[in-house]
Amino acid sequence: MRLLGVAAACAMFSSGNAMAASSWYNNGKVLATGGVGMVDGAGGGGITPWATISGYETRDGINGNLSYTYVDLANYHLNTLAGRVGFYDRLEISYARSNLTTGSTFNTVGLLTDTLGGVSVNGLLNDPSNATGSVGDIVGSVLGGLSGSNPDALSGLTDALGGQGLELTDLTNALSGNGSLPTGLGDTLDLNGLVSDATGGLVGGGGNQGIDPFNTTITMESFGVKLRLFGEAIYDSDNLIPQVAIGGFWKKNENEELLRTLGAAESEDWEAYVAATKIFFPINTLVNVTARYTSANQTGLTGFGGPDGNDKELRLEGSIAYLLNKGTAIGFEYQEHGENLKDIYLGNQTASSLGGTGLTPALGRTLEQKESDWYDVFVAFFPSKNLSITMAYAMLGDITITPEQHGYYISLQADF
Repeated sequence: MRLLGVAAACAMFSSGNAMAASSWYNNGKVLATGGVGMVDGAGGGGITPWATISGYETRDGINGNLSYTYVDLANYHLNTLAGRVGFYDRLEISYARSNLTTGSTFNTVGLLTDTLGGVSVNGLLNDPSNATGSVGDIVGSVLGGLSGSNPDALSGLTDALGGQGLELTDLTNALSGNGSLPTGLGDTLDLNGLVSDATGGLVGGGGNQGIDPFNTTITMESFGVKLRLFGEAIYDSDNLIPQVAIGGFWKKNENEELLRTLGAAESEDWEAYVAATKIFFPINTLVNVTARYTSANQTGLTGFGGPDGNDKELRLEGSIAYLLNKGTAIGFEYQEHGENLKDIYLGNQTASSLGGTGLTPALGRTLEQKESDWYDVFVAFFPSKNLSITMAYAMLGDITITPEQHGYYISLQADF
């Protein structure tokens, strides 16, 4: 009898738990209206947050999903794991962890900055035969360009060379491998500090650039929250009032040294946005407009702000999706980006400052960063409310020092 009593109690407990779970679990929304997960973690499109609350829950329950996204670009590969939970079609919380592998993108930059960072100009003067090739050319051009960036230092250098019976052209020619200098000149003239000052530490300054040859990976975490304010995107399709939500992200990038090399002001920061979404069922079309207040570079993957500070600005984003049938949607997305690092060279140098040192003709535009607005065209499949598959062609343009970053995007999402 005692065993029967225990069994009965367990059965009642299990039944109570099942009833409790069934009371909050809900997936009553129409198929495909739950949207998909974006790379920042929130529910919406692939790159733009929507005003819809992620999942298929109605106001009577809770629903959530997990997603994995892979983006294959010309010079980069993005892997994102994310999760979202929607509460009563009112509140959404999200989390995403992204890894951007850069392949060989920064290898040349890493080798260049590491090499120049360890250059001893004094050592080159002692034995100018070691100054051949790119290092000698670049250091020679730095010294030859000091008239624009540090005329006082140039005057002092000219006087010091004159005391040795030399001219500046003798020095630059020798450092470029086109001449010779008296043995031991480096013991007399100390140019390491001069070159470091002239280049802001890029040459002769050393330091950790945050670049691992053949293995540079950028990692960022994103914590998000979204609150529906008013409107009903799905069931009030007979009027023009959209569903409106506000949201925000806290993003933290783990690559502080690399971000300093890129010129970003911060490695972590917050973003806020307001989104308006409307589904027009008579024409099977969803329209979304989002305004995001942010200072992010490449959504935060390359930091926030730039050498001039971390001032935020309002940037526009948008999505249009057309439902081909109840389980298939096609569409287009747009995301506006900023110009915090425009014309900034790696090493946190501006084009104008490098022009004064002579580095610009030596390096050309190799180290100059740019950033483009993002676009994508997508097709999403919804076999059931438990699974969605999104494929897209992403057109991301310039990313740091690499142009023409376009490629394929695939995202798998499981709803529960």
